[in-house]
Amino acid sequence: MSPRTTPRQARDEHASPPTGLRRYLSFPIIATIVAVAALMVASLELLDEPNHVSRLTIANPSEYALDVAVTSGGRHGWLALSGLPVGTTSDFHDVLDQGDTWIFSFRAQGRDGGEVSISRADLQAAGWNITVPGQVLDRLRAAGAQGNR
Repeated sequence: MSPRTTPRQARDEHASPPTGLRRYLSFPIIATIVAVAALMVASLELLDEPNHVSRLTIANPSEYALDVAVTSGGRHGWLALSGLPVGTTSDFHDVLDQGDTWIFSFRAQGRDGGEVSISRADLQAAGWNITVPGQVLDRLRAAGAQGNR
């Protein structure tokens, strides 16, 4: 058969040809665009970074080089801040916000100096500055830690 004599499929007389965007966009394409947009919005929520404190300062007036870590009141994992050399004050930048209650843990020479719980409100009132409490140093001395001075 030649192209002129090839039978054509019958057309629905009442159906109109697609116009405008319908000519280019079909339901599967529109559904895909909507799904991709929804995934992008959801990923923005998942990638939302937790809050940080721009600077936390800890003063160590002791004769011990201290290891300091912090966790939240719910104890959802410890964040090691790093060592505090003998008799120094150290700044820690962009510290993960621990919420309403911050629990600090102190160690020296493998000995436990204990934990200190401080409310976020008290930390803010102190300008995010703390000094290692005497009770931590007393506990280290009682555990047999030797001073480094």
